[in-house]
Amino acid sequence: MSVSASLFTDKQLLALTVIGGAVVLGGGYLVYRTVGSAAGAVKDAVVEGSKYVNPVESKNVINQLHEWGWQTLTGQDHGGIGIWLADVFHPTTTAVGPL
Repeated sequence: MSVSASLFTDKQLLALTVIGGAVVLGGGYLVYRTVGSAAGAVKDAVVEGSKYVNPVESKNVINQLHEWGWQTLTGQDHGGIGIWLADVFHPTTTAVGPL
């Protein structure tokens, strides 16, 4: 004697499939939005941070450190170690003064 009983009817299986599909799609969309906004925040942080290490940018970290060191050691607002070294190693004078 074989009993062929199903746990769910066809309508219940269809409803579970539709609900399960909606949950999976909704969850996937939520993950996509969350990861997308996190990736956007990371991108924005990288772009903002790159300004401080860009060698072409005049206000990068190295240049700011150099300016601070020069101003602290010499008390001069303008100039730098490169200009000072050029003056030391090439003391050529012109009508206006040292180069």
